[in-house]
Amino acid sequence: MNRSVANCRNCESPLAGRYCAECGQDSREPPTRLVRLLGLFASHASGVEGKVLRTIVALLAQPGLLTRAYLDGRRTRYTNPVQLYLWCTAAFFLLNAYSPFVRLNPESGAVASTLSASSVGTRRRSWSRATDLGRPS
Repeated sequence: MNRSVANCRNCESPLAGRYCAECGQDSREPPTRLVRLLGLFASHASGVEGKVLRTIVALLAQPGLLTRAYLDGRRTRYTNPVQLYLWCTAAFFLLNAYSPFVRLNPESGAVASTLSASSVGTRRRSWSRATDLGRPS
């Protein structure tokens, strides 16, 4: 549905590429499908682009390469570390709200977690909320 436009629709200047050289407006048609519109909104609201996937893959596969690239000044290819940290923190709290794996015992103040290095790859125990908090079932 994208068609080439000879002049900018905003300022009527001639276009040489995707963006107008005078006002900066994108020459592409706005999305008409709901899925594309929601995707565009999500990417603008969150700043999530192809950089995030590239950063996560590099972080998991070769964390030293990502660190070296950042220290050498090659930063535009990857997501800002603070932004990535904030998104991971938000994802942690959303996941923990949906399926709690870190709980606070209000009586003793102890933090109980179902995550541990020894339980990686093993079957998860099913505990009731009452026994997690130290109350009788």
